[in-house]
Amino acid sequence: MKFSVSSSELLRQLQVASGAIGSSPVLPILEDFLFTIQNKKLTITATDLETSISTTMDVLADDDFAVAVPAKILLETLKALPQQPITFSVDEEKFGIEITSSYGKYKLAGEKSNDFPEIPQPDSVDTVKLSSKFLIEAINKTVFATSNDDLRPAMTGVYFQVDFNKLTCVATDAHKLVKYNTHHLAGEVATTFIVPKKVIPVDNPNKMQVNRGDFQNSLKRIAIYANKTTNQVVLDIADKSLNISAQDLDFSNEAAEQMSCNYEGDPIRIAFNAKFLIEMLGVLDTEEVQVELSKPSRAGILTPIEENTEREILMLVMPVMLNN
Repeated sequence: MKFSVSSSELLRQLQVASGAIGSSPVLPILEDFLFTIQNKKLTITATDLETSISTTMDVLADDDFAVAVPAKILLETLKALPQQPITFSVDEEKFGIEITSSYGKYKLAGEKSNDFPEIPQPDSVDTVKLSSKFLIEAINKTVFATSNDDLRPAMTGVYFQVDFNKLTCVATDAHKLVKYNTHHLAGEVATTFIVPKKVIPVDNPNKMQVNRGDFQNSLKRIAIYANKTTNQVVLDIADKSLNISAQDLDFSNEAAEQMSCNYEGDPIRIAFNAKFLIEMLGVLDTEEVQVELSKPSRAGILTPIEENTEREILMLVMPVMLNN
């Protein structure tokens, strides 16, 4: 059983499917791609039993067959090859795989396709249409705020709310939260979920407007002098003045900078994790941002200052306890 394909095109499709391969699979075969060839089309499937990805491409093949191929070694081989046609030959009995390129031959051990888990099929399907441009933007502006804590799986992904022509994406790790809206959606689907009120403060009388780039660069410099465990930076905000400071008592390091801002509200002193603020400011693309605050113990809300009726973004960041 043989098929031929462009190495670069195959690599591109494999990289898409590899997103569904987990780092610690519960079954050895979940470290594989399932290759299925029918009518000169190759379908590549990967799964971790919760998330599954399939992608299809054209190949030159005389037979229909299926085989499970080790993902890691195949990806590494293709990444090391320049673009060229390559041929896969599969042993029908032992499922050994031989890859032939202009440089030589590479052999790897495949597995029977029957051992690969069956991908579940939905009973019913709702369809919405969204430009990949806006979907990528929505993910890029929220995914950084997800949690890496496997004990809280609900926080390890981005939540989607589809409301006919509106898409809302939310991500949080309990320290920061980002909400992104776009109206570039077409469909007849409405699904909703509830975020508890105490996550998003609604009474934030203190509002600061500041240049995004200047604020981010100042935080980067001050963070160098912050404690490396907490990354704590302190914001002292008053009328037209923002003072940013940090100190690391263990090494007697400290730094402070002052910059101008527009501020409405009572003077406030509040501390945040500098890393979180820098990440959040990095995904915004407006010249000015607004920070809404209420108390030193309550979350701050970060939004861009712009007129945009097509998409909205809101970011929430939890404060850290002020050092004595």
